Amino acid sequence: MLTRFGAKRFEASGSSHFFGRSAVATLGSASLTMCAYGAPSLAEFPEAEFVRLQFAFSGAARTTIARQSVEVSASQSCVTPADRRCRIEFGAGYRQILLRVEQGAMERKITALLGAKPRGRLEFATGSGQDHRHLESLKSLIRFLAGELATSTIQLPHFLLREFEETLLVAFLKAVPNSFSDRLHRAPNEDTAAHVRRIEEYIDAHWELPLTVEDLAKVAFSLKTGDLSGLGKSIIDPLTRQPFPGNIIPTNRIDSISKGLMAYYPALNNPAIASRTMLQIRPPALIRIP
Repeated sequence: MLTRFGAKRFEASGSSHFFGRSAVATLGSASLTMCAYGAPSLAEFPEAEFVRLQFAFSGAARTTIARQSVEVSASQSCVTPADRRCRIEFGAGYRQILLRVEQGAMERKITALLGAKPRGRLEFATGSGQDHRHLESLKSLIRFLAGELATSTIQLPHFLLREFEETLLVAFLKAVPNSFSDRLHRAPNEDTAAHVRRIEEYIDAHWELPLTVEDLAKVAFSLKTGDLSGLGKSIIDPLTRQPFPGNIIPTNRIDSISKGLMAYYPALNNPAIASRTMLQIRPPALIRIP
């Protein structure tokens, strides 16, 4: 517990029946730990640069964070925010899966999902009951991932592990109440069908590569700048009938009126684009023909 999990203190019951078991699987910025305790024990952890989420399968535990205690059970999970010390008292027969995710990875993901870096710090509620609508889905996902990682007899492909990690981060942000939950669950802004088509074309051209929401957001955002180099297909100049060099539309060829109108459009790195949301407004013509 001290060397592998970073605890600064660990005490176990003096009972001869004490035992402890653990298994760890790592997915990039996230890790899943299965642990069980046969007798009462206590662990104290210092501040860390990751968020901890406890899911109990049997037994009970009490987690104390800054004098606030959460009773952890099969119906009550607990989140320990990054940079917070915590004390965990494990009851006899307690079993859990502990999910740890780097705070920096969470912040990068929330920025990609919201379309811009939000103001303020990403903070999570410490306790979440089973009645939260998305929590059971997260539990099911964690069980699935833990099973895949534990039972696979071969090394899983890197791109598949990357997809597991991305899915886990998004599901965590969706399921656990946080300081930006209202924005994550808000109806997406309307963008243009052209943006969706562009994303679809990019996916078709790069189908053999693992793509993230961040990748698709960058592609969508480039529609404003005229840099279409990442599209994967040639963009034809309507004047010369030849491809634009490097698939980049020169600044002087972007219509000034259209450029002004585009400033009023929502940020095009909205995750709704990556989700192929059907959109209804038509964009202004981008290329100016003298």
